[in-house]
Amino acid sequence: MTKYFKLACIIVVFIVLWFWLYSFSEKFSDIDSSWVAVNDSWSWTQDKLGEDIQDVENSSADQLWQGDEDQEEISLEADNQYEALEDEELYKNAIDKWDSFFVENKLIFALKNYQTAKKLSPDDKNLDIKIWDTHFKLHNYKQAYSYYKWNEQAQGFNKEKEVLSLLYWQKDMGETEIETLKEELQELDFSAQEKIYYFNSLQCAIDFSKCKQFFQDYFASEEWATITFSPLGSIKDGIDAFEWSQVDDLNYKNALVIWKFFENKNYPLVISLWRQLLEEFPDYDPMILMLWKSYYELWMYDEAHEILKPYHERNLEDEKVSYFLGLISIRRKYYLSSSIYFDKALDYGYTPEIDIKRKLVYNYFLIKNTEKMYKKLNELLRNPDANESDFALGIYQAIQDSRYDLALEFAKRWAVQFQDSARFYWYMADIYMRQEKWDFAKKSIEKWKNRDPKDTSVVYYEWKMFMETKEYNKAFIAFRRVIKLSWWKWEFVSSANTQLRIVDQELQKQKQNDASS
Repeated sequence: MTKYFKLACIIVVFIVLWFWLYSFSEKFSDIDSSWVAVNDSWSWTQDKLGEDIQDVENSSADQLWQGDEDQEEISLEADNQYEALEDEELYKNAIDKWDSFFVENKLIFALKNYQTAKKLSPDDKNLDIKIWDTHFKLHNYKQAYSYYKWNEQAQGFNKEKEVLSLLYWQKDMGETEIETLKEELQELDFSAQEKIYYFNSLQCAIDFSKCKQFFQDYFASEEWATITFSPLGSIKDGIDAFEWSQVDDLNYKNALVIWKFFENKNYPLVISLWRQLLEEFPDYDPMILMLWKSYYELWMYDEAHEILKPYHERNLEDEKVSYFLGLISIRRKYYLSSSIYFDKALDYGYTPEIDIKRKLVYNYFLIKNTEKMYKKLNELLRNPDANESDFALGIYQAIQDSRYDLALEFAKRWAVQFQDSARFYWYMADIYMRQEKWDFAKKSIEKWKNRDPKDTSVVYYEWKMFMETKEYNKAFIAFRRVIKLSWWKWEFVSSANTQLRIVDQELQKQKQNDASS
């Protein structure tokens, strides 16, 4: 009996161990796949540079979300991992800078990464919050609202964003839309003060006088003494300003109250109140700046332009308005008009200059006016406020256009302006290697290695250079170091070992040739 019992125990242990190893391998595979999807998005971005920025501009908020959901996971085949290393490490900062001209591009990549991480950690509520907030920032208000609505008990839940998502999604504030909004809001768990603020704000869209009188009566009562909901407190400030104003202009006094709704980011209501009260006064400047920004925040760019352009014609030397029109024109895809407005803003003294200079480079890049793009890029990189990513952008674009001398000039200028940085050595090494100036490339790589000997990219570049110069013995040593430094990237190591065998084969051929000669 003892003999059979021991045998049974061994079998049970073996089965448990087998299942444990199997589950571990599955989990490890999932983690590694996540790494591939997250990191290789940079390579994908490089290939799509410029295209995706325009794709975003051509998409509505809902289309953006739908496209993100339907698109397959981005990843490279394992055999291409070692090739991706160069693109990922060398160019990601330049790509990041292109995308940073429009924040939503970075947000799209962030959303993909959050959703990939969510598959690995489905119970992570912090990831839920990041996903909801990213949808909100991307103006995917319908999606954001659906997330907020069904996760109101989650830690970190933001009720204000839930309501704003609903308002921005609906946009229109006619009587029918107001009733729909009220039905939705009835389902939310509001405090007494939140309920007063939100429901009476909707009443403002129908009858501003009645709404304003309600707030006046409320604040005159005992109830307002301990206001804890800040948007409601903001409206009290507006009502007080209305009542204390010595100006006889009723439109101006109403604008003081509407301004508080604007500060509370209730952009649909601001637009509705303008239509209700001031549409017959299109030149009423106190409302214009609120109105164009409200349209702009709701991605209604044609309407924003229509409102702001007449104001600009009355205030030609207002540098901020020129800048705003430049922004609107980018969104409307009138890149040349945008550049004209930006140049005017600079002429009138807009600061910070660096922000406009970056956008001018971007505009000329999009319309493929290469000479003007490089002219503006050169101006950008001579600005003392230019940062390392600006230089990375300039070098990257010059390399893409095979303007290696210009790329090298930018890299040298970078070295002077940021003497403690080692990043410019990446680019100098790459430029020299493309020009087959191996001695200069070796010097750049050595300086790079001295700064950061454990940087995977520098060792990879060293391997690549030795392969080009047929110094296979050194290439073999260098690539083994690449594997050592990247041991935790399982699929990379797997494909790298294949590459290592290729290096070894070349080394053996070289030895045979040397022996025969």
